[in-house]
Amino acid sequence: MDSWLHCNTCFHLPNGESVQFHLTSCGHIFCNTCLNKNLDKECKTCGQTYAGAIPLSSKLKPDVQLYFMDMKDVCKNITKQVQQAQLVSEFQKGHSQRLHSHQKQKTIPRGPLGE
Repeated sequence: MDSWLHCNTCFHLPNGESVQFHLTSCGHIFCNTCLNKNLDKECKTCGQTYAGAIPLSSKLKPDVQLYFMDMKDVCKNITKQVQQAQLVSEFQKGHSQRLHSHQKQKTIPRGPLGE
């Protein structure tokens, strides 16, 4: 697990023990012990009542897993996406320019003999 990960109540860190951490719907992280003590489901960090909590595991949905990725990997993915966007933009721009050029040539007035 990541070095920043901790229980937002007791500040327990993952240290190889079989401690399960959970992410609440309000975006805070709690260890299994603190989550089970909190029967009223009121977040001890922000005070909101949370709808539920999901266990942190390799089975998280991709949109949630993103928050637990190494920042270097996030940056690599963003760089790759920007490069792909540039290629798409160049591709579309090239086709757009060819179409515009063709349409422009069709509208140029010609002489009576097509000159």
